[in-house]
Amino acid sequence: VMDFSEAERNGFIEAFVNVRKANDDARTLEELSEAAISLLKGCREHFRANITRISCIHGVVSPERVPEFKKRMLALLNCGGVHQFRKDVQTVLYDFPLARPWLNWYLRESTASMLFVSKRTMEPAIWDSMSETTNAAEAQHWKIYCTQGRDHLFENGLYSLHAVAESYDMLFKASTSRCTYFNLNITFS
Repeated sequence: VMDFSEAERNGFIEAFVNVRKANDDARTLEELSEAAISLLKGCREHFRANITRISCIHGVVSPERVPEFKKRMLALLNCGGVHQFRKDVQTVLYDFPLARPWLNWYLRESTASMLFVSKRTMEPAIWDSMSETTNAAEAQHWKIYCTQGRDHLFENGLYSLHAVAESYDMLFKASTSRCTYFNLNITFS
């Protein structure tokens, strides 16, 4: 599950192809790229947040139609058939024409296949087994930023990431050890 960054998407595809080729995968580069694309799922929480953001622009969605807009946009996520999806998109764009540039970005093939059930190329069982959001990863990034800071020079950044890894290693060892009691010898004055 990833955000809708073209760079992130392309990076995943390139890494997938490189790893498969390094492991002597017999498929062509095109076949490997298609296989990588079929493993991408977009963060639905980011899509929901963008629905809320666009619905607050009253030149695009009038205040009295905000609940309807949100409901219809969310319904596109799980619209099962391609024909019904196209029909629903057309009616949304007819009723909310100023949302067209925003929605067209999500309707690009590279984005739509990561977000809408009717456009997915991923196996349904895999799709259903995956999270719908990247929020867990983002929460982890926030923890790293809080403990180590951000915008480091390269070498300092590597030291900071190493400190994070050591911290998690210590937590893991503590959680798997038989030790149930820590004597910290803390004195209060």
